[in-house]
Amino acid sequence: MQFKIEPYAWQKEAIGKSIVMKDLALLADMGTGKTGATVNILRHKYYENGRQLKTLILGPLITLFNWQDEILKHSYVKQADTVVLHKGGSAGKLKTFERELLHNPNKIVILNYEAMLSDKLFEAIKSWGPEVLVCDEAHYCKNHKAKRSKKVAIIADAAKNRYILTGTPILNNIADLFMQYRILDGGATFGKSFTVFQRKYMED
Repeated sequence: MQFKIEPYAWQKEAIGKSIVMKDLALLADMGTGKTGATVNILRHKYYENGRQLKTLILGPLITLFNWQDEILKHSYVKQADTVVLHKGGSAGKLKTFERELLHNPNKIVILNYEAMLSDKLFEAIKSWGPEVLVCDEAHYCKNHKAKRSKKVAIIADAAKNRYILTGTPILNNIADLFMQYRILDGGATFGKSFTVFQRKYMED
């Protein structure tokens, strides 16, 4: 697989790790190229499978179009095969989602975390069945009690490949890691119970 833009050394290392690891956390500082590395990871997964996989990218609202720009810059994915759900409220996003994926479900859908709070949109995404999940600024899902985090975990559990990106995995204390890794690997690292995690890794 040829690169459209030559990656940095650390990006190549991350791409290499993604070949042998189905889930990967890219915990690098802001501005170091996590998005570009992830786009090339996605390219490799698509190449392996012989098609563009159904991909859901979640992130803060302000980053959505940057993701689309980076996908077009670092890959040969057509703009028509990316869908940015950003306006119209939950009803408008749902309508756009259903229209864009009606004839071709193998697209990249880019959506903000808050939109996952819409039950109808969440159910539509779950029925669509993303094969790849990317969580940008994954610390947005650090709260294991939050409805948003729980919904993202449900989508993650059904995905083939999962990637989390953040430069600040711990904002408050080590508890911030639990839900991010629960989404990343289904509990393989820290388990599925926050209470067990708390007893094992934290002290009162």
